[in-house]
Amino acid sequence: MELSINDAAELLKVTRMAIYAAIQKGRIKTCLDGNGHMKIAYKDLETYEVSKYKRSESKFNGAKIFDKEKGLFSVKECANALGIKMQAVYFLLRVGKLKAEKKGAQLVISVETIRAYKEEYRSNYKIEEQVG
Repeated sequence: MELSINDAAELLKVTRMAIYAAIQKGRIKTCLDGNGHMKIAYKDLETYEVSKYKRSESKFNGAKIFDKEKGLFSVKECANALGIKMQAVYFLLRVGKLKAEKKGAQLVISVETIRAYKEEYRSNYKIEEQVG
């Protein structure tokens, strides 16, 4: 079974540009149909799905950047735990109400920092419900 670029993007829940980028980097193989349109074999798409970049698996110096077991959260995960928007987390970081560590290009926020913020500024919310 062969898929169009649009079909592949929809199936993987990514943009067409992400599919084109993967093709350009050689991560997805394509062939041309009789009309000159690129087609992707379903088995090649499955191979790509298994090996594609997963932010949750990002590593810095050999260790996972975001590791819930170690209490290391991304900005998005912190926002979810605090019940606020990501922009609010960036604001809190900028004004010094939250602390983050930079690992490569990523900001990592510890669970202790989230709990301290909760206790000091939002004591009416139980962090254990979200973070554990």
